[in-house]
Amino acid sequence: MGLIYLNNNYVILNGSMDQTKDTDLVAFLPPPPPPPDTFKVLIVGGGGGGASSGSGGSGGGSQIYYLSGYTLTDGTYSLTIGSGGASGANGGTTSFLGFTATGGGYGGSNWNGANGANGGGAGFGAFGLTRTGGIGNGCCNQLTHIGWDGPGWGGLDGGCSFTIDTDPPVQYTYAGGGGGATGLGGSGVAGDGFSSSITGSALGYAGGGGPAVIMNSIWSVKNGTHGGGGANGDAVRGGGGSGGGGTEATGGNGIITIRYTHPLQSASGGDSIYQDGTDWVHIFNTTGTNDFIIY
Repeated sequence: MGLIYLNNNYVILNGSMDQTKDTDLVAFLPPPPPPPDTFKVLIVGGGGGGASSGSGGSGGGSQIYYLSGYTLTDGTYSLTIGSGGASGANGGTTSFLGFTATGGGYGGSNWNGANGANGGGAGFGAFGLTRTGGIGNGCCNQLTHIGWDGPGWGGLDGGCSFTIDTDPPVQYTYAGGGGGATGLGGSGVAGDGFSSSITGSALGYAGGGGPAVIMNSIWSVKNGTHGGGGANGDAVRGGGGSGGGGTEATGGNGIITIRYTHPLQSASGGDSIYQDGTDWVHIFNTTGTNDFIIY
C-alpha cells in the first residue's frame, strides 16, 4: 500500500487511516515544489489616439516598465490596465506593483501634438506652417530597485509637420509621427517602440502611430511601428493610433505580461494563461482593475 498523506501521527493508506509513529515512516511522497519567487513583468500603458482630421498627426506610444528577476511572495496583487486613447485623447495609465506606465499623447489636428509619455505627432498646420510635436518624458530612464534590474522607458518626442516641393513640382506634406517607447517620431515617421519576447514570441510594444502623408492633395497613412496603428492595421499593445482621421486612429490598450519558471501553474488571473517550456505566462489586456494571485 502506498503512503498518501501524513497528518501528525496518522498515515492514510489507500483511503484507510492507520495510526503509526513518525519513526515508522519508511517511504513518503515528496513535498510539493515551493512557489516561484522571481518574476519577469512587462507593464505597458495605453497608446495615444491619432488625429481626427485628414491632416493630423499620429498618436504616441505609451510608457513601458520591464522588470526582470522581480521578487514576489504569495498573495493578491491588484493591477490596472489603461485603455487606448480615442481620436484626440491621451492613452490611459497602466499600473502594477507601484509602477505607473503613463499613456501616450494624442496626435494634433492642424495644431501642436499633445504631451504624453511619448509625444503625439503634430498636424500639418494652416498653409504648411510648421507645427511642433508633443514632448515626452525623456528616454531610457534607468531604474533601480532591490531585487531586480530593468529599465523603464519614458516617452520620446513626437515629430513636426513638414512640407516639401520637388522638381518637377510634386507637393509632399507630412504630418508628425508619434514618438515611440524607444524612438523619436519625425516628419512622416513613427517612432520605434520596444520589442520583447516575454510571451515566448517577439512582439512590439508602444510604438508610434503611422502619420498622414499628402501628395498633391491626396492623403494616405503610413505604417506604425511596434504595435502602432496605420496602414499596417489597428494599434495594439500600447501603440499610438494613426494620423489622418483613419479607422486606425484609436490607440492600443495597455497590457501587463507576467512570466515565471515553475513546474506547476502557481498563480491565477489574466485573460490568457499558458505554459511556454518550463515557464508560465499570464497576460492581462482587459481594461480596468484586475487581480494577480500567487498561491
